Amino acid sequence: SPQYAALASARPLTVADVQRGVLDDDAVVLAYRLGDRQSYAWVVGRTSLEVVTLAGRAEIEAAAREAHAALSTSGRAADASLAVFAEKIIWPVSARLSGRRVAVVSDGLLDYVPFAALPVGRGGEPLVATREVVVLPSASTLGLQREMYAARRPASRPLAVFADPVFQADDDRLGPNAAVSRPVTAVAMRSEDGLDPVDPLSRSASSVGLAGFVRLPATRGEASTIAGVSGG
Repeated sequence: SPQYAALASARPLTVADVQRGVLDDDAVVLAYRLGDRQSYAWVVGRTSLEVVTLAGRAEIEAAAREAHAALSTSGRAADASLAVFAEKIIWPVSARLSGRRVAVVSDGLLDYVPFAALPVGRGGEPLVATREVVVLPSASTLGLQREMYAARRPASRPLAVFADPVFQADDDRLGPNAAVSRPVTAVAMRSEDGLDPVDPLSRSASSVGLAGFVRLPATRGEASTIAGVSGG
């Protein structure tokens, strides 16, 4: 893909480039870099740049693992773990997060925990309650995407919703005269008897302990409701 190649080879933006071409007055970029002894958070606004020193990698990543594990539970255990993690990475910069939008560029195991769910201050609301939170691989990527799509014609409708896919060749929605093909080449998958050809869909199912995928008809109703609310 030429577009993917462009992203992969994008020139890193300077702070001035980000401020001039990526940000507006209502947004900030929050970028992290974990270090062995101490870590750093850069808060980049339209006309400002601040650097905040944080704890070292081991301490922050330990809190990230605990918060990630706690998210599978509910109640005070999850809330407490999220607060411990937030205290290390969000609370030190929360007063500097001006505007309505925060673009987060994380590092290492920070990706384990959704930033939008982190409380802002002790007993505070989650970040998403007061901010629009976006996670980016880099600020340079966002800048390049904006350049690429600047001249793109706007979509004729506000939303595209995909739901209720066809998984089986005998699905009654295909009709008796439907031409069913398998465009994806089967791949070799090791089994007890050697290498067997397995199509990617079956491989995905087996990797999570399923014999196969079955239809989820309720998703069609959900998609129709979402489309109706959006006006699409």
